Amino acid sequence: MSGRSATAVKGRLMTEAADRTSVAGALETVLATCAVGRSRVVVIEGAAGCGKSHLLAAVAERAAAVGALVLTAAATEDGRRVSLGVLRQLAGTATVFALPRREEAGAEFCAQLCALAADGPVVLCVDDVQHTDPQSLRYLRHLAQHARPAPVLLVVAVSAQASADDAAFVTELTGRPHVRRITLGPLSLQETSDAVAGRSRGAVSELYRISGGNPLLLRALTEEWQAADSTADPAGAVTVAPDGPFAAAVATCLAHSGPAAVASARAVAILGERAAEPVLARLVGAGAGAEVPGLAALRSCGLLDGLRFRHPVVRDVVLERTPPRTRAGLHRRAALALRETGATASVVAGHFLAPIADGIRRPARPGDLEVLRDLAEELLAQRRPDESERILELAHDVCPDATSRTAVELRLTEISVWPDSAARIVEREPLNGPEQRVAALAARGLTNRQIATALLLSVSTVEQRLTRIYRKLRVQGRAELPAALVQGARAAAVIA
Repeated sequence: MSGRSATAVKGRLMTEAADRTSVAGALETVLATCAVGRSRVVVIEGAAGCGKSHLLAAVAERAAAVGALVLTAAATEDGRRVSLGVLRQLAGTATVFALPRREEAGAEFCAQLCALAADGPVVLCVDDVQHTDPQSLRYLRHLAQHARPAPVLLVVAVSAQASADDAAFVTELTGRPHVRRITLGPLSLQETSDAVAGRSRGAVSELYRISGGNPLLLRALTEEWQAADSTADPAGAVTVAPDGPFAAAVATCLAHSGPAAVASARAVAILGERAAEPVLARLVGAGAGAEVPGLAALRSCGLLDGLRFRHPVVRDVVLERTPPRTRAGLHRRAALALRETGATASVVAGHFLAPIADGIRRPARPGDLEVLRDLAEELLAQRRPDESERILELAHDVCPDATSRTAVELRLTEISVWPDSAARIVEREPLNGPEQRVAALAARGLTNRQIATALLLSVSTVEQRLTRIYRKLRVQGRAELPAALVQGARAAAVIA
């Protein structure tokens, strides 16, 4: 191992920047300190894809190369429910190490490792320590507190966006003098250029823009470029396939950024260009004025720039990995939230209707009835009868009672007489409300008796109203009614 002085880190907590050279030197120093008989703890912190696991593996490889006993484990969110799961992984990587029989035998665990360290340094590497089961954490906590002065090195990697509860163990560690904290951030533009040496300045800038400096995303983009361009043209355009290495790297970053980041990514994907923090907060259930959880994680791992994904493939990956029912729920909440913020009726209606393409038959709920009916009227006023009819069909599906269902059915019947093609605008005397309904049903072909039944009128009343309707619209009979109910200033009164 390197012979660097142990005094470089003794008695103080240090945080390294994302400069990979300085990080490598810091780790060499810590390994050297451990080799001369000092226990140490190293915390490697960073966003998903920024190199925590890679650096942890480098520590294990370097330590094994100089004769240290290396024990490794990788915690997972699902594995958190397995008692002593991480400790069993550590024990399984060394046949000379026995798992303590008692669940609370932290002292026995520490004593075994210190005894092993008498023959040479012992290095424990735990990835994603924020997911470690509580029982294993007790052992690691005891080890961090009591292994000194044996040459035992504990190296843990933790997500920069871990919750306060998940990161409590790391928080405890970093308050101690023998702990070193290394923070890995995204690559700078210059580091990106160094990593993809040989590419044009424009290509480097584009790679940096798409990846956000995330090493994992950058490697995936470079792999795609090399696979797509066998001649490796330095000035070649950066192309991204919807199912290529970059898409896979995006999925990995999402999976390791935590549930809050996934929820926020889904909300941003659903809203698209209309993403704004107040609307996002509504979609993910955050309180009014509260910071949207998960956005910081998405930005730090390079997937998000402000409130926009850095590349369309990111949105595609997010939506592809969102179940249809979940997408439908997000579209509905987006419709309601956008409605409150003053979005156009067409935009709101688009969110209500979007889940139908996924095979969701009833994407709305009974509580949405009045919103849907209002949207339908606004769409009619904007001369969008087809959209209005589709929205009313959604409203019909969620009607809670026969009365509201009949009202929606009547409105659908009225809308159905709207002409499919442009027609001449005729100056006619406007119809009142009762006359509008009789005219609409008559134009649809219903008999006088059927109209009377539908509107709860007598046949005589229907006949009288039809006479007035013919006079006002200047038509000879019901055969001319559809053509009379046309677009224009007077037609607006018919469908109002």
